Amino acid sequence: MMESNKKITISFRNENKKVPENEIIQAKEETAASDPHPNKIEEIPVLEIRKPHQSPIKKKKYEKSSVKYLVIAASSALLLSLGLGFLLLRMFVGLTDETTAGKEMIPTTVPAGEEAVSEQESVVNPNTVEAYFVQAGVFTTEEKALQWKSKLTALSVSSMVWERDHQFYLFAGSAQTESEASQIAAELSARNVETYVKPWAVLKGEGSFSGEEAETFEFMIDHLENFSIDQLSDTDRQGLVNTLKEQDQDSLLISPLQEWEKADAYHLNWLKVAYSLEKMME
Repeated sequence: MMESNKKITISFRNENKKVPENEIIQAKEETAASDPHPNKIEEIPVLEIRKPHQSPIKKKKYEKSSVKYLVIAASSALLLSLGLGFLLLRMFVGLTDETTAGKEMIPTTVPAGEEAVSEQESVVNPNTVEAYFVQAGVFTTEEKALQWKSKLTALSVSSMVWERDHQFYLFAGSAQTESEASQIAAELSARNVETYVKPWAVLKGEGSFSGEEAETFEFMIDHLENFSIDQLSDTDRQGLVNTLKEQDQDSLLISPLQEWEKADAYHLNWLKVAYSLEKMME
């Protein structure tokens, strides 16, 4: 608190107006006289002003770098997920392509002047047909079997080679019963052809055929089971041959139907057809 005897002088004057020097000296003398402690220096408190806390420049750089790294990481993760998604899609398409490979594709549009032909596969699983064969020999090679077949041909005896399980059988006849087969063997023995009778099963398993070939296969199976192959007329056989050629020029059933035994007392035609059908099922 200031002392009561101190005087405060307020002067209102024009700043532009010059003050006389005698007035300044007089004012200083009056002030000194009124101050009981003229030599005392009044302490003026110093107000300390602190600047607000500022973050270091390095921290700002660090914050900017962190944001930059986050953006790069997010972009990398997005690109990686897109890449994996594309890879999985390609794998799925590849697997889909692998599962559809080998299947028949039917075109939706047909060029002018052409007809769309769709063939359905039919699975044939016939009953096993058992018969009795008259065997003239068995060989380890086809060459030896054909050599012996030529010897029988020289004796006016028809025969055929049947390959099964890497062995080559030479058959000179067949029959539905054992007694009939034994009678054929006896007749051949009288012509100096030694044979013996053995049971034989054909058409074991199942086969897959398409179109007319499947119908022809089933038709011939009926004749095999009833042992009625020889009842086919020349017209019927030629019709079957024409149908098979239209379906498949390489059908194994064409040859036995064309190379038909006219006088077939020992049922060689039955043997040839049965062998062809068995090979077609393999």
